[in-house]
Amino acid sequence: MNFRSFAINLQCGPTIEHHDDIAFHFNVRFDGYCLVMNHYYGRSWWQEERDESRLPIKEGESFEAVILCRLNSIKVSINNTHFYEFKHRLPYQRITYITIVEDVILKSISFEDA
Repeated sequence: MNFRSFAINLQCGPTIEHHDDIAFHFNVRFDGYCLVMNHYYGRSWWQEERDESRLPIKEGESFEAVILCRLNSIKVSINNTHFYEFKHRLPYQRITYITIVEDVILKSISFEDA
């Protein structure tokens, strides 16, 4: 299988097709060898935060992603290594859904209350 990209979205509603806001968009792009973080608000994508210097995941390999929502930011670790911190642009209390899209095979997902 040829993997091009995948995204994990922490959303403020069930779908982007209905223009629900996305508080955190974590997008791994294997074809462009970069990681993009962003948010979607008011029917628009806003300024991306990009990391083109390193990609913590290899195409086709298994990985573990941990997304930790804190008071001021969302912290992401990949395979037990802190990778990125994204400052909240929308109130985290609005997050009600998680969506995972594109070229990824999901084996498990879990949620913890801190």
